Amino acid sequence: KLPPFTPFFCLPTPLPCVCSLSLRHIMLRRASQAVRSNLRKGRLGGIRAAASTSRKMGAFCTKVGAAASRPVVPTFKMADSAMLRTYSSGQKMYGNGVIGIVREVYSIWERRVPLTPVHVRELVKKGLRVLVQPSERRIFTDEEYRKAGAEVTDDLSPAGTIIGVKQVQKEKLLPDRTYMFFSHTIKAQPENMPLLDEIINKNVRLVDYECIVDPATNKRLVAFGEYAGYAGMIDILRGIGGQFLGKGFGTPFLNVGSTYMYDDLAQAKEAVIKLGEKIRTDGLPNALSPLTFVFTGNGKVSRGAQEIFNLLPHRWVSPEEMVKIAKGEVPADNKTLYATVVGVKDIVRPNASAPDEVKTLTGRDYIDYYYKNPEHFEASYHDILAPYTSVLVNCMYWDMRYPRLLSIENMKDLSRKDGPMAEKKAESGLYTRPFAVSDITCDIGGSIEFNFGATLPEDPFFMYNPLGASLTGREEDNVSKEMSSDGVLVGAVDILPSELPKDASQHFSNALFPFMEKVAKAGTVSDLPAEVRVAAITQDEGALSPAYMHIQRKRELESQVKTREMDDVLADPRQSKVLRVRGHLFDSNLINTLLSYIEDSKLAFKILDVDVGLARDQKTSVLVQVLGHEEEGDSKGVEERIEECVQNLSGLVQSMGPVAGNPSLSVYNFDPKRFSPQAIAHFKSKESSTQQERAKVKDMSPQKVTIFGAGRMVGPVIRYLQKSRKGGVGADERPVYITLADVDPNAAQEMCRAVRPSGPDAEALLKGSDIVPVLHSVSAADRAAMEGLVQESDAVVSLVPAQFHADIARLCVDKQTNMVTASYVSDDMAGLDSQARASGITIVNEVGVDPGIDHMSALALIEDIKKSGGRIESFYSICGGLPAPEAADNPLGYKFSWSPRGVLIAGTNDATYLKDGEVVRVEGKDLYASATPAPLPFPGNPSLALEFIPNRNSLPYKEMYGLQDAHTVMRGTYRYRGYCDLLMAFTKLGLIDFASSPLQSASWAQQLAELTQGSTSNLSSAITSHLTTAGVSEPTARRAIAALEWLGTMSPHTPVASTPSIADGFCSLLESKLQFQPGEKDILVMNHECVVSYPDEPGRAKQLFRSQLVKYGDNDCVGGEGETAMARLVGVPTAIATDLLLRGVIPSGNGVIRPMQPSVYLPMLSALKQEGIECVETAETLY
Repeated sequence: KLPPFTPFFCLPTPLPCVCSLSLRHIMLRRASQAVRSNLRKGRLGGIRAAASTSRKMGAFCTKVGAAASRPVVPTFKMADSAMLRTYSSGQKMYGNGVIGIVREVYSIWERRVPLTPVHVRELVKKGLRVLVQPSERRIFTDEEYRKAGAEVTDDLSPAGTIIGVKQVQKEKLLPDRTYMFFSHTIKAQPENMPLLDEIINKNVRLVDYECIVDPATNKRLVAFGEYAGYAGMIDILRGIGGQFLGKGFGTPFLNVGSTYMYDDLAQAKEAVIKLGEKIRTDGLPNALSPLTFVFTGNGKVSRGAQEIFNLLPHRWVSPEEMVKIAKGEVPADNKTLYATVVGVKDIVRPNASAPDEVKTLTGRDYIDYYYKNPEHFEASYHDILAPYTSVLVNCMYWDMRYPRLLSIENMKDLSRKDGPMAEKKAESGLYTRPFAVSDITCDIGGSIEFNFGATLPEDPFFMYNPLGASLTGREEDNVSKEMSSDGVLVGAVDILPSELPKDASQHFSNALFPFMEKVAKAGTVSDLPAEVRVAAITQDEGALSPAYMHIQRKRELESQVKTREMDDVLADPRQSKVLRVRGHLFDSNLINTLLSYIEDSKLAFKILDVDVGLARDQKTSVLVQVLGHEEEGDSKGVEERIEECVQNLSGLVQSMGPVAGNPSLSVYNFDPKRFSPQAIAHFKSKESSTQQERAKVKDMSPQKVTIFGAGRMVGPVIRYLQKSRKGGVGADERPVYITLADVDPNAAQEMCRAVRPSGPDAEALLKGSDIVPVLHSVSAADRAAMEGLVQESDAVVSLVPAQFHADIARLCVDKQTNMVTASYVSDDMAGLDSQARASGITIVNEVGVDPGIDHMSALALIEDIKKSGGRIESFYSICGGLPAPEAADNPLGYKFSWSPRGVLIAGTNDATYLKDGEVVRVEGKDLYASATPAPLPFPGNPSLALEFIPNRNSLPYKEMYGLQDAHTVMRGTYRYRGYCDLLMAFTKLGLIDFASSPLQSASWAQQLAELTQGSTSNLSSAITSHLTTAGVSEPTARRAIAALEWLGTMSPHTPVASTPSIADGFCSLLESKLQFQPGEKDILVMNHECVVSYPDEPGRAKQLFRSQLVKYGDNDCVGGEGETAMARLVGVPTAIATDLLLRGVIPSGNGVIRPMQPSVYLPMLSALKQEGIECVETAETLY
């Protein structure tokens, strides 16, 4: 029996007599199969569901039901049977362990791949079969895939899992398989619904990359990251070079090509770096200076663009300072580029319709109100900042509800010499300096209204003349491809990541690869990894997954809503309004009530868009155009009827309250361009990928950080947190309040004074809304006070001695507060992992320099080597903080740039490492005796004569770093040559013994006599005898005595400090003697070395890869405002980790972690690079 609302084309009615009996039977059977299939998949049942809840939907379905009760005799042709057919191969291919990679056909520029050959090789090793369709266009060649073990073939029919980047052609879909690609169907985009229908019809299980998320955080896991920002920024540098040339100026920008012209991102960055060197050396024409850049938003796209900009000589400033620079009120030079990052508060302001209280809102309240009530705001960028902008880099989310960043009329005002912007432009010289826009978001006719259409990578720019007078009168015809034309340069490529196909593919493949083995073996949806399962738009047998049934509901609504078209009205905005209604519109029947009221008001409506909530607790949004025309005998005009209707609808919506999910109604004037189907579809396609970025902007409440400890490392931590909230990469608009706690309140107060802003702008900075660092001095001696501080904090930074970290961590677990420390993970700290996870917090450890930057840079190097097919046979990672060579002017060749006690303790630890396949163990008492000279001259720094000793236990890093094939693995510490011999001698003398107590009220001469069983009268002889008996050579013994004399320990007048141990007393003496003097600075040296072979390329020589970091401290780091290299390289990464925790980039709930996951170390390395902290990598052929 057929259901009462079966569509006519599925009814098994008698066929015309022209059909043969056999054909009639075939058609009947196929028709009934189609009915059963459609019912099973929910494509017909939804009509009945709609009828039960909607009066208008019910009316529609009643008509269909009435039609079904009458004899319907459709005339079938042979071609018609296609729509009745259900596809089934008879064999379910899901989970058969065979992966197919399709040839990309979406665009000639689509050269990206979902899996690189490196990851294909790993999948083949795991026993999976990989098929790759041949392509001459793909960034990785067919031969590379063959070498990785894939089969290159056009026939993907053996594959049960087929993957691509962009949409697969619907006619090429194979039935009963899993497909993975960006489908652009989750919003029921009309242009892709035929594809979805075919997917359902062919029993395809569709997984959309856009929906692969961490179920706990809803954070996207598989995406192309910052690559649009990288490419958009590089392209606009090329663009302004051509624009400047068209205006008569030759500049170094001409030497930069479009992004796609480079082999990879690294090569593109090299070109930008060379550009920067040229600007730094020669400068830019004075007529173009100062060159100012404005970046909108601070999501991934903007951060990528800013990362490229940071390769140039630049200075980040506030929006207010940028205006002063452009006006000449603040000194500027032609060898520096000036930039600022703007957020919501910088680009909009309340309009005349806004309630008075809106104008008093600040911070989070202001942002929240704006997103909920955009109709109460107007654009402000065009008259506040645009007159002082040279290059606008637009990366901010926008949709039709919000004011445009730059409208066509704004641009006309900016271009008229007698317009409202004339005075401001005269101040900044905008008339003589070109203006350019890189519209990376590329919303056609959107936030940049004069973006008239997307461009292609090979022809990315056009010139728009706002004052042009085209013959057609259309603004889009005031466009030219001539760079010498008048107007603004616009870059509008909408497929920017495809310009970096290799890097983008590697990034994407890294994210996708961890899931692929399980996906390829998943026989059912339930077998998929949880992160992928939530992205299955269709399930087994091709049915829509429950989470995506909103697609069906939206399609039904759009196809069934009664609409009266009035094309003659659309041209007159006064006779039309657009309403956006948001709430639980279906469950409450609110949408039908609103539509009925519109009709009762003698008006018509048109549904422009429906965005159905994806879950029960999510709201639905409907965009409705209300329109009308003059009617004879009507006492009211159309405008009055529409205005009255809208007011009554607003009251109706407010009256529904919680029943309809506290619905909201926004009203807009109708704009044919703004609300065209193309514009709506374009904005919606971008919306899902930017929701998280918008969510970050909304929360403007202050974040509180407590720092325990007031030592050398604290200054860089506080300074970075201040700067990160004032602009630049990683900037956040939320203020940060910092509490500094130490057992010595005086030390905390002194640090507060050192980092507090000074100078003429200090008061303004402290009162500003961008960054309000409130620094307190609070004693941490009282546990109750510590608990209160931790309880009130969003993050805790522990920079106290290492033995106290676990105690602070326990407080953080108890108070559910995230924590950061630069120290190694101790056994006590590791034991808190499960408790931290249960408490929902993350404790980030080892984010200094060693450990910290060494981990992150090593992992990045190792990953690059593996991607190139290399196998690492030997790995060394050595790091050391030292005085600069010119300051190493004492017998030890050492001065303290960090905790003296920490230095001595590090020299007493046992060490273990792997050497030529053998495990080598060194006891702490013999550590200094195991020193190995570093090669001379030292690579990259011939003035350094160094030696190194092993650092703790290197064996765990073989697994942590993924060095399974390495026969040598060592992590070590650098010192100047000769240092280790002296420390070995001091150890043999018992001076570095933390267990023995010193003599009371004794001199150091008496203490040494006691330790050597000699007397103060023959101390040198006693020391020599003691050391040589212990195995120390006579030359080393003599050097040790000379060093002890220089320290004053041979004198009876040098007292031993009252300390818990001999080592603490000796530490106090060393600290007093080995201090940096004014004008001196330190140096930090880090070196990774990997010997690499290529087993898959017989005959290829081995290579030695080096990754080096050499950083000097500031000249005024003693007694001045400068920082030591050690303090900076420990403090800055610690602050970066704290900032990433505060912003959610490092999520809570991960327990005790090190920076060894790509999701942690990649953003940290990116932020470090922006601070000028980056390793230099080299490679040389060995044999």
